[in-house]
Amino acid sequence: MKTETEIVSELKSRYNDLSNFQALHIACEIRRNNILEAALIVKSEEGKKAILEAIAAALGYDQNK
Repeated sequence: MKTETEIVSELKSRYNDLSNFQALHIACEIRRNNILEAALIVKSEEGKKAILEAIAAALGYDQNK
């Protein structure tokens, strides 16, 4: 996952008219969306449990019941 600084640099290189504030605002929104997406997926791509799945397992939820 890219950092806000990397996203800002990429945005500034693509869109020269963006102010630093606009680029940082967009970068924060992108990161927030990435975090929410990672939290809400059922299975992660790396084979690790997603956040909500890990919480459910910790609470004792068994999908086979």
